Amino acid sequence: MLDKMIVDSGGTGSALLVNAPDFPNLAPINDSAQQYVADNCSECSLEFLGIPAADLGGDVASTIAAKVRQNPDIKYVITTFSSVATGLAPALKSAGLTDVKPYLSGLSEAEVELVRNGTYPAGDLYPVNDYPWLLFDQIARFSVGADTLQAQHDSTGLQLWTTETVPDGMTSWDPPNYQEQYKKLWLIT
Repeated sequence: MLDKMIVDSGGTGSALLVNAPDFPNLAPINDSAQQYVADNCSECSLEFLGIPAADLGGDVASTIAAKVRQNPDIKYVITTFSSVATGLAPALKSAGLTDVKPYLSGLSEAEVELVRNGTYPAGDLYPVNDYPWLLFDQIARFSVGADTLQAQHDSTGLQLWTTETVPDGMTSWDPPNYQEQYKKLWLIT
């Protein structure tokens, strides 16, 4: 999503990265994001908003909007996971921040529809339905001493979808017929 901000802003963007650093897998993101922006967009700026785990069930969207109002240079809000942004588009609109673009990470099927209809201009997603099948395949391989194909599956990858590019009728980018492919591989019917 940082790349999207850099490109959309013509290399001069100012963004707020919203994270929940209490979670160990999210804690390193701020430093990585700061370094990425420094390396790839010298005219861009990045601020951070850490949402404590205890506050995730609350009105995070209003907290984000308040942070953006404190710095009117911010024109992009990037979330590290989409559920932290529940209600963000309406909160920004209510605060009069209609020129701020919220980008979501890890879209759910419902959030894909919000990108499709323009509520959010962009978001990224991974193959959410295929992911459990992939993990089960690795567990099964490990249990019989087979290669888990870790190198191939180290990263499930992400796709960036915008309001203009969401494929018709799709809410995820799972491989076609992935269930049948796994069943064939596992010799089950």
